[in-house]
Amino acid sequence: MKTIACIGDWGYETLPDFVRHSLKDVDCIFLLGDNFYPSGVESLDDEQWEKKLRKHFPPEKRKYVVLGNHDYLGDVYAQIQYTFSKKYFTWYFPHFFYDEKDIENDAHFFFIDTALLAPQYTLNLLHNCNINEHYLQIYYFLIDHFAMKQREWIVREVKRSTAKWKLIIGHYPVISGGRHQISNEVYTFIKDLCKNYSIDYYISGHEHNVQLLQSFGTNFIISAGLNHTYEVEKIGQTKFCTDEKGYIQLELSRKHILTYFVNADQRFLLHVNCK
Repeated sequence: MKTIACIGDWGYETLPDFVRHSLKDVDCIFLLGDNFYPSGVESLDDEQWEKKLRKHFPPEKRKYVVLGNHDYLGDVYAQIQYTFSKKYFTWYFPHFFYDEKDIENDAHFFFIDTALLAPQYTLNLLHNCNINEHYLQIYYFLIDHFAMKQREWIVREVKRSTAKWKLIIGHYPVISGGRHQISNEVYTFIKDLCKNYSIDYYISGHEHNVQLLQSFGTNFIISAGLNHTYEVEKIGQTKFCTDEKGYIQLELSRKHILTYFVNADQRFLLHVNCK
């Protein structure tokens, strides 16, 4: 069995005290984007690596990383380069999109860059934050070189995957009762993947709250409720939602995936998925 902490929108200097203690028993951490507020990192030597990453998370736990829109306000290449820099051996972000297989638990994880799935949506967010022209040009370059490659890659890889459990991890949600507008590009693309290739979970952040929703035969997790939480409403697909500070943990085995909500007081079971 593997226990996974799912944490998005975490890139502040302060997080609740219970977080680091609650991570002692997990096997790995999925970092769901907006890793450094307000404007990403500037370099491999940015002091935020120390003040945020090293401060918040146990160094021995492997962290699988995706980017959020706020990360694009800084040097996204620095977040990739950190993987290979030998500065911090458990930060794992080798490319804008990548996959990881868990043979023991018969699971396949697909980590994607939703900013490259939804250029117009992302550009609106970046312009609202007064993105530096240099970083804006980098984003345009990445759209030109990787947007279509990512789409082709994930369709090919989920189609060929023989794993019992398939999980996609990104930043923008597909469905939500939160206050952010949903990207039509992300919704349409991920919906088709879920319907055509039996995706079990789509895990995201962005909304600054915690939600569990179900649609298209897929469980949708939003786990971004550890700092500056936003109100959330129940919608038709909602199974659980809260703006209380906390995050989602998954317990994954060949037989089942258990979904837990973790807060300062307890960890309680939200959902059991058996195959």
